[in-house]
Amino acid sequence: MRFTEQEILNRFQSARESYRPLVTMNLCLSSSSTESLLPDAFVKFTLDQNTGFEAMIEVVPRATPKNIIQACWQLREYLNYPQYQNKLPLVLAPYISPQQAELLKDKQVSWIDLSGNMLVRVPPSIYLERSGNKNQFPDSAPIKKIFQGTSSLISRALLLRPRGFSSLKDINEYIQERGIIIEPRKLPKPVPSTISRVINILEEELLVRKDKSGIQVIRAEMLLNKLSDGYLKIKQDAFSTKRYFSEVPIEKLITSAFFENNEFVVGGYSAAQLKGLAVTDKLTIYQDIIKFQPIDIAEYSGGKIRLDDEFGQIEVIQCRGNIPLFNARQLPPTGPFIIDDLQLYLEMACSTPRGPEIAEKLKPRILEGFSA
Repeated sequence: MRFTEQEILNRFQSARESYRPLVTMNLCLSSSSTESLLPDAFVKFTLDQNTGFEAMIEVVPRATPKNIIQACWQLREYLNYPQYQNKLPLVLAPYISPQQAELLKDKQVSWIDLSGNMLVRVPPSIYLERSGNKNQFPDSAPIKKIFQGTSSLISRALLLRPRGFSSLKDINEYIQERGIIIEPRKLPKPVPSTISRVINILEEELLVRKDKSGIQVIRAEMLLNKLSDGYLKIKQDAFSTKRYFSEVPIEKLITSAFFENNEFVVGGYSAAQLKGLAVTDKLTIYQDIIKFQPIDIAEYSGGKIRLDDEFGQIEVIQCRGNIPLFNARQLPPTGPFIIDDLQLYLEMACSTPRGPEIAEKLKPRILEGFSA
């Protein structure tokens, strides 16, 4: 749900009882003056007959980190003018998340949201804080799940290349080189719109920087955490799983012709073992569900594998999309294809109890090359 600045001010004015003991006595909207620096509104608050203060309001319709910082900067600019120096800088938004609240706290700027949360601080004697109310106005933007599914590959590409990309087209080509088409239909524009919109959101969240020099991650660990959260949410729905039993030792199967191409890719704890991070007696294999059906694997193995969903120690995960196979690499010189460190991190981060420990060992590898 998106509101204009005027709609936010109107809702704030009509919900003045929601912020007691803070009472809105008077809300004055700024005129359409040509003055270069003018807050969106002015408001007079009271706590009792003897205590009150005036605030200048900067409205933030979408409380992204970038918009919050810009609002704080604007409010600080107002304080350079004598007529505003006795007024409290205040941000007003539909909803301020705990993360954005911390950002405002660091900037020492008070705030109120339409969901009933607030932090108002008027030194030396006024401090009001209310938190915990849920977002009553969730964003209805077209791409909300940018850390899930195909859209997540854009963030993954950014983490795979610390030096960044020269353009949106460069990102698109990088992903396509690894076997995935972000935007399968033909578009009149040379750059897929999905990539453009995702990058814009990442920029608003202050996770990437986009300028004339290119597109580059500026908060790599935060971006990695968001990818992990997104993967956890879709993990159960993204794949269908079958198990098989091998008539030959797993070690022999890994070195066999079964893995001579990247139609089958080792994942899970098996990949962690091949990377020297774990020990397991099971084998996890990814395959693209579009290319193969379960019975094909038994036939493809020449009878070495038979279906055994109850006791089988070979787990075959059929991908409805080939996202886990993104950036898979073959172990030299002629070993099996294996998922990359980033995919393994996502799997381990949400695989308890052993997985998170392995994920922590992988994190320095993934973040290597990014500035702290």
